[in-house]
Amino acid sequence: MAFEGLIIEFTNVSQYPENFNYSEWFNLAAHYKLNVESVFDVNIWSKFKEWGTAYLKINE
Repeated sequence: MAFEGLIIEFTNVSQYPENFNYSEWFNLAAHYKLNVESVFDVNIWSKFKEWGTAYLKINE
């Protein structure tokens, strides 16, 4: 739940933590099964992927 909440906060403000590594966060999100179920936001997985993809495009 805490990781999902953190993702929600970052996606809401369209910001990224220092030293952000989308691959690591993606693996954590999958580990916590946010791609299967969520507690706070049923659309968290798609929002997370859009947010991460935007980061990758910005930092190419």
